[in-house]
Amino acid sequence: MADISWISTPAGILLCLLLRQQIPQVDAACTFPANFQNTWVTNSRGTWTVNSSHISNFRTQMDTSGTTLYTMECHEVYTGYYVLKSEETFNTTDNVYTCLFLEQQSSTKYVYSILTSLQTVVTSVSERVTTSATSLTGSTVCDDTVYTASGERTYVALLSGSEAQGKTTCPDVLQSSFTYIGTNCGNTSLDICTDTGTLAFDMTICSQSMMFSQNGTLYCLNSVEASGYHYVTLYNNDPTTPDGTTYFQFSCLVLFSTGTYVHVSVSPMECQADQNALIAPPGGYITALQNDKTSTCYSAPTTEESVKTTLIIVAVVLGVVCLILLIVLILCIYKYNKIGKRKKRSRRLIH
Repeated sequence: MADISWISTPAGILLCLLLRQQIPQVDAACTFPANFQNTWVTNSRGTWTVNSSHISNFRTQMDTSGTTLYTMECHEVYTGYYVLKSEETFNTTDNVYTCLFLEQQSSTKYVYSILTSLQTVVTSVSERVTTSATSLTGSTVCDDTVYTASGERTYVALLSGSEAQGKTTCPDVLQSSFTYIGTNCGNTSLDICTDTGTLAFDMTICSQSMMFSQNGTLYCLNSVEASGYHYVTLYNNDPTTPDGTTYFQFSCLVLFSTGTYVHVSVSPMECQADQNALIAPPGGYITALQNDKTSTCYSAPTTEESVKTTLIIVAVVLGVVCLILLIVLILCIYKYNKIGKRKKRSRRLIH
């Protein structure tokens, strides 16, 4: 074995110091906020472990097999957004980049959005990432900033162990007592008046999963109004960990109110792209809440809200009618062309 005792001599120490100055130090290009450096449970990207420069266990779907976890480095801060770069490679050569909008709402809750355009990663799989073997900058990665804090692409991160502290007041249209109207468990009561931050279903009337909760108690975490709809993220307060099949830790509602009824579509975990209150999202369902107008919390919708609701209903109905007419038109054209081809063949046979 080589004798390395010389390292402890003054000359050895000096040499080590000189060599250290020549070795480049590998550091992340940016730093996450001190309050963000913790473990966070999210409703769209798994459970993150965050230090000053990296987010570990950042969930993506990069192939047809399902979830892929990456360690994402803070690569750049671009106009207030965090450009993330994977330490691991995709397809052996490319790093994965995405753009994170991050906003602290309290010491135990952040809201975030992914601001990279949707792209096809592999056949049948699309993700909000950019992949590249060469280094990318924020102007390339952060190319879809319209959804900074609106609609179905606003997500929630809760401090692990303090999830219940993320509860906030539900939007006004949900602050009342309701009769839950569904294909099953009709006439179940729902109280969002006693505690305007909590959805409390009466499970003695029906024990079915209510908004993917087993015990029927869910907390409002975040609410965004966009294009006439309310997008509401809920936290399931079940005492046992949800199984991820029948019950889920989070759910997302898209709703609008007519005063008498609140029309709702329910999706597990996160809202889906283009989800609206009248069409069932993938893996979810639609329902309605009949408002108890005698509830002490109930407030009638304003004229503006009533007009907006009417316009939404008319737009949806017209959209469905137009789709049906388009299908009929396509079928008619197809049939007409088919008949025309038959006539041409008949004429050729006659001649």
